[in-house]
Amino acid sequence: MMKQKHLALAQECERLARQSEKQMWNPELTAEQKSDFQDQAKAYWQMVSHWMKAALRAEEVRPTKFTGAPKGERKATTEKRDFLNSVSAKIGTQKHAAIASEAVQSHASQVRKMWQAQGKTAEAKILSFLKNNGL
Repeated sequence: MMKQKHLALAQECERLARQSEKQMWNPELTAEQKSDFQDQAKAYWQMVSHWMKAALRAEEVRPTKFTGAPKGERKATTEKRDFLNSVSAKIGTQKHAAIASEAVQSHASQVRKMWQAQGKTAEAKILSFLKNNGL
């Protein structure tokens, strides 16, 4: 739809440019009037160029905007989720604070590898992970 609109505007500007050029060659006009028609024709030709470029841009397929959101789940996220699910099953509760505490106390080396933290920092990271990943 936009392409047709731009092409129609380009055609109308071209018609007006040609009309101005014809009037420019009228021998009865003064030099100043001829110059005015020449400037008018030039402006219309510039508009023709603009509208033709706009029509070509409207024809292009626009790529999807980059949002930075990942497509799907990473392997590390899946491993963390499985680990926390196993800790949850082992202690028999779904409470985030209990899961994070148990993971840090009983599986410190695995927590250190997965979250690159230990102690209270690791516990805070695990709680954040649990909240953001809906466990």
